[in-house]
Amino acid sequence: MKHTALLLASALAAPPGYAQSASAGTVTIALNPPVDQDLTLTIRDQRSMPGGAVLVFTVVHHVRFSSADDGWRATITQQSADCSGPDAVCRAYTTAMTAASGVERQFGVGRDGTIALLRGQHGTAAGDTAADGAGSDAGNAGMVVAMAEGGSPGALIAGELREAIRYARQHFVLDAPPAHPSAHPSAHSVFGIGARAVDGGLVEITVRRRLEGAGQTDMIRRTIVRVDPRTGLSSAGVTETHLISSGALSDEHAPPISVRTWSLEAPEVPEGAGE
Repeated sequence: MKHTALLLASALAAPPGYAQSASAGTVTIALNPPVDQDLTLTIRDQRSMPGGAVLVFTVVHHVRFSSADDGWRATITQQSADCSGPDAVCRAYTTAMTAASGVERQFGVGRDGTIALLRGQHGTAAGDTAADGAGSDAGNAGMVVAMAEGGSPGALIAGELREAIRYARQHFVLDAPPAHPSAHPSAHSVFGIGARAVDGGLVEITVRRRLEGAGQTDMIRRTIVRVDPRTGLSSAGVTETHLISSGALSDEHAPPISVRTWSLEAPEVPEGAGE
């Protein structure tokens, strides 16, 4: 499958203020989502459970942006939700998420990147519903199920929309030496971030973050995401979370406890369509 950015690049002109190409030393990520185009958002969230069981949540959404006086409208409709793993957990998750299938939710996206739910509220708060990290920092599998059972799939969707534009309106120095901690990094600190140009005019951003865990353990979360600097949309990404001892600086030998893949793409056109 091709990334959204690759499929749409020929139709997108550089927005005002976009002066640097992704091959230059620095790049500014615009916020200029493609309007009136159908996109497919797919999230696959794999989590290791105590005892060795593995849970996999998969959700597919239809996404469409349209123009508005104050920015854009993002209309998001859940198309499917699936789960593989222990029956009890999967039954609870799919039952709750199936109730949200086909429900159209509309969000306002401001030119400054703020997000507000306009229609289709299900357990989300007014105002900027997509709190930082609501999509990628989902915690454990129990919280995902609890949000679904509590009537909060709208909150999950708002978080995914935040992930789609997370790096918009930011500046990055390409190919700079990655930052490393000189001492034990504090909890919730970002201690490694880098950006590089990749094929298709995209920018690949890598972020490492340390999260405070329970007892004598912490978590290190590593995210690699590809962003189109012309639209501000993240087209593909993967996040791995590793459990480490609180005194460790590296996750080199720690297996991931969760792996989350994320893609926002234009649907493939069948061969011969439109001929």
